[in-house]
Amino acid sequence: MVSPKIKVILPELPPELWLRIHELATHVPSLLDPDLALDFSSSSRRARWKLLRESLITKRYLVRVCKQWRSLATPFLYKSLYIGRGRALPSLSSTLNLSKENPRRHGTNYALGFWTQRIDVVMRDHIGIHGQDRDVSAELYLLSEIFRCLPNLTIINFGITATLYCEIHLPAVVLQSIADTSGSCLRAIVWHVDTPAPYKVDWRTFLLRTPNVKTVQCPTSFFVDSPAQLDNSIQIPELLSLEHLSVIADDEVDPPSPEHLPFLPLHRLCIVSVTNAGILPQVALLEKYGGNLKVFQLGGQVLGELLFNLRLIANTCPNLYRLDISFSEDINEKIDWSALPENIQILGLQFDRGRFPKKVYETLFSSLCDITPGTKLKVIQFTDQMNVRDLYERHRRVLSGNAGRLAEKGLELHDHKGSSMQ
Repeated sequence: MVSPKIKVILPELPPELWLRIHELATHVPSLLDPDLALDFSSSSRRARWKLLRESLITKRYLVRVCKQWRSLATPFLYKSLYIGRGRALPSLSSTLNLSKENPRRHGTNYALGFWTQRIDVVMRDHIGIHGQDRDVSAELYLLSEIFRCLPNLTIINFGITATLYCEIHLPAVVLQSIADTSGSCLRAIVWHVDTPAPYKVDWRTFLLRTPNVKTVQCPTSFFVDSPAQLDNSIQIPELLSLEHLSVIADDEVDPPSPEHLPFLPLHRLCIVSVTNAGILPQVALLEKYGGNLKVFQLGGQVLGELLFNLRLIANTCPNLYRLDISFSEDINEKIDWSALPENIQILGLQFDRGRFPKKVYETLFSSLCDITPGTKLKVIQFTDQMNVRDLYERHRRVLSGNAGRLAEKGLELHDHKGSSMQ
């Protein structure tokens, strides 16, 4: 017996109200904010991508309800694109190009790509039984066709971790298509890993054609020519709009000379060490831009280098307001904060491990309580939600006791959202 088809009767509401409902149902916080395009914490980045995927699922459901909702929800569906599999590139390219040729095809007055303001290219395909037959170079060329359909793109996020793409360079036409189509609109370009890397000449040319970009993150290898080159220069173009720069340091790259660095109006600088490089290879960046910095973020930190790095930061960044430090090792001994810059008001802490035994947190809080009262420090913030969850769920007694001790010294303890943990 065939069950009767259920007819859905929707409330009669003005289209403006439905649009607002769809917006709230698919909202992702700070989705289009170029100032927040950099996620210093890897778990925060994963959480944001999870929200993007969940929002995308909701949008797909909305456009299937009825013709009216399809028309209303389509702009939200294409506002942000998330490419998690290389296998999805052919269908996405075809859909966007067909819509570009005939915008009315999908019930709107504009091509689908007109609505897109953010794209996350985070392919994570495994090789699998058919992986050897895939032409990954051709897949990357499809990216250029996709980008040519996105004239209003403001944020690009590259985080391709699939091993399929590790051995090849990004075709020059990909960056060319971005610059040709949305170069003047682009506000943030974030490269989390160095694969597939563009050729250096293509990268510099691309940045020169994005005059309004505010935020850039990439490995130092994107800028530096051969380490054997005599001048060891980092060929960063003079971008007068660039305020936030994040570089992933490599100990195989020689440090540049400050005179080879152009003027950049940086307010925020992030240095992430993925090897044993520490901060040393990027001293020139601090010497050149430290006077303007309001926020400095140091990733991949080990305890043995912290005191030296804090002194360097204090000497080169007199106007620093916030300092974030990400530790790549466990805290098994008290941290020496004696060289902490006196002018900072917020100290952010993040640890690669999300869970710690009680003793580690006791050691950490004991060292934090030793911070000199004469500094301007007001807030200590755990920037990683995994560390926050661990404290709340497994070490609440340690948290509450030490939060009180810090409060007696005039220090507030905040979670990753900026809310009080007292």
